[in-house]
Amino acid sequence: LGARHGVPLVASGPPAMPYVRVGDDPGFQKTQALAAAAAREGVYLHPHHNWFLGAAHTDAEIDESLARLDRALGAPWAFPTKP
Repeated sequence: LGARHGVPLVASGPPAMPYVRVGDDPGFQKTQALAAAAAREGVYLHPHHNWFLGAAHTDAEIDESLARLDRALGAPWAFPTKP
């Protein structure tokens, strides 16, 4: 999704506890903006900590979350232009 929108995302952590942040963002301002944009779309992503997936998350819920994240990444106000 990040590549589609020209946003360099970096992922780390185990599959059930991923952490995704915006690359080249030493002050985490872009990552915080991503989390805020995702929240506006109804998806809570912690900007400074691993996320958590569980067996209670259905494929449909994950697909819906990814669709909402796609909208957040495409929002023109999602990322600040200055650090």
